[in-house]
Amino acid sequence: MPESPRWLIARKKTSKAISSLKFIAKFNGKYLPENAQVTISKEKEPPFCELFLSPIYRRRIIIISLVWFSNTLIYYGLSLSAGSFVSSIYIEFILNAVIEIPATAFAQFTMHFISRKKSLCASMICSGICLMIIMPLKHRLTIFILELVGKFFLSTAFTVMLLYTSELFPTLIRNWAFGVASCSGRFGSLLSTAISKLSHEIDVHIPMFSFGILSVVIGASVLLLQETKDALLKETIEKKVKPEEDEIALNIQ
Repeated sequence: MPESPRWLIARKKTSKAISSLKFIAKFNGKYLPENAQVTISKEKEPPFCELFLSPIYRRRIIIISLVWFSNTLIYYGLSLSAGSFVSSIYIEFILNAVIEIPATAFAQFTMHFISRKKSLCASMICSGICLMIIMPLKHRLTIFILELVGKFFLSTAFTVMLLYTSELFPTLIRNWAFGVASCSGRFGSLLSTAISKLSHEIDVHIPMFSFGILSVVIGASVLLLQETKDALLKETIEKKVKPEEDEIALNIQ
């Protein structure tokens, strides 16, 4: 698989970028002129702190990091709580794993026909509502069904989150942003082990209700982010960037 032309151009590797573009064009049955040239920005690679200096990108990285933390915490929290709802831990674990297959397909559908932001926001809120409804219930099978539906929407949110994160940031800081967000998710996974113990040792209602509140609140905060569906990906950082502005610096002459 060839390297991304965007990444190569951002790293000033124009000859490799042209070779990669020719390969992609040939694979897709297109023609790229032999004398094709790529114009690139002369902007230097920004430092890591640039991710937090821009107000727009600072807001994006804070919100998306919270999304990663919330989704990872709840995802692993539900997985580690297997055996708390029905008598067989094996059946419960298998169903929690199988539900991710239709959830992934549903995520692809919503991202294509709706939008990234709405898909992520709605799926997190729906997951949170399902988990919050568990609080007053006593029948374990009903609780398990609601937990399974919540896991479905959470898995949908997890799939959308991965793509949405990469589209929110320009090429030069995309890896840094993804790394910071992923690191936030690791804190969530660490915390999930402690919280999931409550489901086994104390009461299943408290962790589920806490997961639900967290998912609804963080999911609602996604509305503050920019929609990226059908938007052109940015290549460089602009000092004064507007939420509605999108550009592409990969110009072929």
